[in-house]
Parts: sequence; structure tokens; C-alpha cells
Amino acid sequence: MMLQARGEAPLITSPWLEPGELLFCFVGQVSSRAGTPLIVDPHAVSFRKGGRFRIRPLKEALAEVKFDQLTNTGKQGSLPEHLMKSFLGSAVDQSLYHLKNLKDRRRAEIWPRVEEETQRLDDWFSRWAARIDEQLAGLPPEGKRATQLRNKREEMEKYLEDRKEHWMGAHYRATDEPTTRLVLVVEGVK
Repeated sequence: MMLQARGEAPLITSPWLEPGELLFCFVGQVSSRAGTPLIVDPHAVSFRKGGRFRIRPLKEALAEVKFDQLTNTGKQGSLPEHLMKSFLGSAVDQSLYHLKNLKDRRRAEIWPRVEEETQRLDDWFSRWAARIDEQLAGLPPEGKRATQLRNKREEMEKYLEDRKEHWMGAHYRATDEPTTRLVLVVEGVK
């Protein structure tokens, strides 16, 4: 088992990547404002010579480097540390950009369901409030039963607003910024 300090990730080499190619493996997350994970996305950002980069699912990237066949051959990469760090910064930026795109796509996909649920709650309250209003119509305004019905209506209205807000916060509204964690770096060697 490999233990890494916080903020660090293992660096391994692979002969199945182009020499000098870097593969940064991340697990990213978009959470709701309530802290519930909305999206968890394992992905990889690779940089090849010539400035080309690619983002793809982590499973696909690990299959490409034949992760299950890697052994410690003693080969080491030749990329200087300062270059590795600059590529790491770019990889993190690309990872966060990728997660923001996923967040936006998810928002677009579920928005019709959010509107549908909001409409359903509004319709239910309208029907329920209409029944209360009908009962209130035949009662003296200052009577005990009228006061109870008005209080019940107000409580239900507050409950409904609270329900909408918490439901939206738990299931729809994402935090402004996703999080990403580097879990592995693979460098191509001969």
C-alpha cells in the first residue's frame, strides 16, 4: 500500500505512453450547497509534446497506459521538476474547467425536472389553500376556528417555501466551484 502526504500523489512511469507525455489522474466532485455530491467524475488530463492535451475518463486513460501491467522497472522520467509543476497547474485548471462543464450540462438536463417539481408543489398548495379559503368564507373572521385555519395556511406556506429551498439546495444548486484531487501522475518513458 502506498501512503502519500496530503497534497501529494504518486508519480509512476509507463513505456506505453509517448516519452515525455504526462498523464494527470484526478477525481473531481461537484457538490450541492448542502454538501451532497451531485457529480463525482474520475478523469485524466494528458499533455503530449507539441502542446496537445486531452481529457478523458480515468478508466480509459489507465487502460491506455496498461496500468494493470505496469511493474517497477527502475526507469525514471526526465522532465525537470519546475516543468512538471507548471504542467500540474495547467492540468488542475483543465480538470476544474471540465468539472464546470459537467456541472453546466447537469443543470441543463435537470432543469425541466426542477420546474416540474416546483409546479407540482405550487399546484398542490393552491388546491389545499383553496379548501382552507372556502372554509374561511363561512366563518366569522375573528373566530377561533378561522384563526386556526389562517395559522395552518401560513404554516403550510412557510413549510412549502422551506421545502422548495432545501430541496433545491440539496438536489440542484451546486457550489460555485468544483473540487478536484490529483491521485496519480504517469510519465511516459522509453
